[in-house]
Amino acid sequence: MSIDFIQQKLSQIDNYLNQIDNKFAAKFKANDPGKTIAGGFANLLQSSINTQEVRATVKATIKQDDFSKLPSKFENYIDQVTHETSLRYGVELPSNLVKSLIKQESGFNPNAKSHAGAEGLMQLMPATAKSVGVHNSMNPYQNLKGGVEYLAQMLQRFDGNLQKSLAAYNAGPQAVERHGDIPPYKETQNYVKSIMRDYLAREDYQSVDMVG
Repeated sequence: MSIDFIQQKLSQIDNYLNQIDNKFAAKFKANDPGKTIAGGFANLLQSSINTQEVRATVKATIKQDDFSKLPSKFENYIDQVTHETSLRYGVELPSNLVKSLIKQESGFNPNAKSHAGAEGLMQLMPATAKSVGVHNSMNPYQNLKGGVEYLAQMLQRFDGNLQKSLAAYNAGPQAVERHGDIPPYKETQNYVKSIMRDYLAREDYQSVDMVG
């Protein structure tokens, strides 16, 4: 998502708000920009952009994925595997969600290893890898297929709820079932928020169901 694209979208919003202002001009003071919908939006946007938090969010949103350590056209392979797995499990699994999860788990590094023993793109633990038929977690093709299958299983188990499924991927399905929701673990809650934030950015914030 480029800066030009973001500016274009903001311009479209601004034009739309100006149209609303024109329809309801009698209810607003035209000589006071702060009293109009568009003016209020512009003021709010300007004040927000001045904060370090929003600047950091915008930078993170427009940062390109790093596929440099992966085979050519691997992004297309992600789309293909996700689509096929979604059909097989009868769940709605967006490929953008998978990309956001991979970004969170390994930064698109197929050689990533954690201290806990998780390996590869989608950071599969040995037991999880075995359960989905992955024999070599460091092979990006195997790792992706196994990780996507496991995520689809979680979506099936939690009735398509994205946040619970992500939490289950991180903390285990038993923890989600035990708490009836995202477990109260700071790591898991931050994990779900981070992936959902990146996923929303990829989806351009349009028609996204935050709770699956």
